[in-house]
Amino acid sequence: MDSGDHARALEIAERLHAEHPNDLDVGVVFQDCERALLEPGGTVSADDLFRRRWYARADDTPTVATLVLAARAETDAIAAENLLSRALALDPRCAWAHYGVAHAKLGQRERYRWRVARESLGKALDADPGHVQARRLEAWMAAQEGTPVATAALELWIENTLDDPRVAHTIRVEMQLDLATRWILEGRSRPAVGLLDHLEGEDHQRARRLTLLAVAHHEEGDPVAALDAAIRARETGAANTLPLVHEALLYESTFEDVDLAMERWQQVADLSGETGDLADLLQQLRARVRIERAQAMALEAGADTP
Repeated sequence: MDSGDHARALEIAERLHAEHPNDLDVGVVFQDCERALLEPGGTVSADDLFRRRWYARADDTPTVATLVLAARAETDAIAAENLLSRALALDPRCAWAHYGVAHAKLGQRERYRWRVARESLGKALDADPGHVQARRLEAWMAAQEGTPVATAALELWIENTLDDPRVAHTIRVEMQLDLATRWILEGRSRPAVGLLDHLEGEDHQRARRLTLLAVAHHEEGDPVAALDAAIRARETGAANTLPLVHEALLYESTFEDVDLAMERWQQVADLSGETGDLADLLQQLRARVRIERAQAMALEAGADTP
């Protein structure tokens, strides 16, 4: 899978799944291999085809394993939770099912979804303290909430899964980026730079990695390296305002290039309206304030409006 040979990966995983149909670690790998090769069918998306295929399998043979895998293939969080409830009716101690419920709850709009997700996650870890995916979700939730144990949880998970074939390469990269974020927030920019440099050349979430590298270099007192990383992040073409924001701030605060700073703020204002992301909308507001302030200062100074 990691080398991109999905056909060969599916051949091996399919045989393993046939021999061990109730092993969910094997089932997840088989499912991921199958999804990687699935193409859209006419007007039906690949995700919908995948969902229908696994729902049919669970409907035909409703075991704990097929119900959990069908829930994993679901695109609707409530439908996924319904399938997992059926799995838990068959096996109330199934760690995969409890983990799935926690994951599904986080994808819903319930007011207390995080509290309920934590309860389900606790049941998963009570049933299987070494459940890799549940531990990953535990670390991720801690990082999102900024709890004191977040950094240690991320460090421990990454260390314990270094050679674990159940963990996809992309997931490992995302967790490493989460750890770099935590280190930067804690003022440990030097180890963050080391980790991000170690991921040099990694395609997955490249824009995010380079943006974090820009922030880490800035914190380390190296604005030239920070600007280089921010420019490379912007040049990935990802619809993300953060590299532009960091460039604008560097041009303003360090390089004193007002024209380039205003150019980047304008790009932030233009791009933010397209993504619909709340964080980007906030950056759009920030950019507009900066632009309006610069225009007011130019008018006061008798200069032409930028």
